[in-house]
Amino acid sequence: MSRIETGGSAPTVERMERLCSVLDVELRSLFDFSHLDSREAQLESVEEMLKSLDENDLKVVYRVVRSFRG
Repeated sequence: MSRIETGGSAPTVERMERLCSVLDVELRSLFDFSHLDSREAQLESVEEMLKSLDENDLKVVYRVVRSFRG
């Protein structure tokens, strides 16, 4: 894994698919660099994600975020 991260190895598509299966993520998420977006874009993205949550999940997210405030 570290060789892939550091550019020491170039995985095949099959290996990438297996990695995604183990990590339980979609292949496209490995190429998602939205975390590099501006603060405003990040806030808009978070707001959209929050809108899709059910009430219980929203409460959990609220408690987690609130814990960062101290």
